[in-house]
Amino acid sequence: MPTDRPRPAMQTYHGDLEFCTAEAELASRREQVARRHGMTMHMLLVDAYQILLHRNTGQDDILVGTPTAGRARAEFSQVVSYFVNPVVLRARLDGDPTLAEFLAQVRRTVLGAFEHQDYPLPLLVEKLQPQRDPSRSPLVQTMFVMQKAQMLHDQG
Repeated sequence: MPTDRPRPAMQTYHGDLEFCTAEAELASRREQVARRHGMTMHMLLVDAYQILLHRNTGQDDILVGTPTAGRARAEFSQVVSYFVNPVVLRARLDGDPTLAEFLAQVRRTVLGAFEHQDYPLPLLVEKLQPQRDPSRSPLVQTMFVMQKAQMLHDQG
């Protein structure tokens, strides 16, 4: 995370990607934790990402964007179009919550955000009218995107 250098005056959109894979044993343990807390793997990994951001920034109020498919209504299932809409996931880590408390908080936040995924982010920004800075996006400066990798198998 670029906390060791100043931001440019204007946002450049020159981000970076971090790819990671997990050993089978770690993946199995993650799945057990998610099931035990009634979470999806996406929720659990957003939780871990927000904790990582908290530990690296010292901030107790963490905002992370995550894309939604934008196809919550059945009538959109057969429409060919780009419906992706980011939602903002807010995590509060003040008061030193336990891991179980924080997992429950993230679960509620993700479910609530996905219930409102059809609300366009630009309209939310317009309604909230945050203080604007051309060096950063108005609501979130980081996104969490979970995609399952396609496995390529030798055809030969």
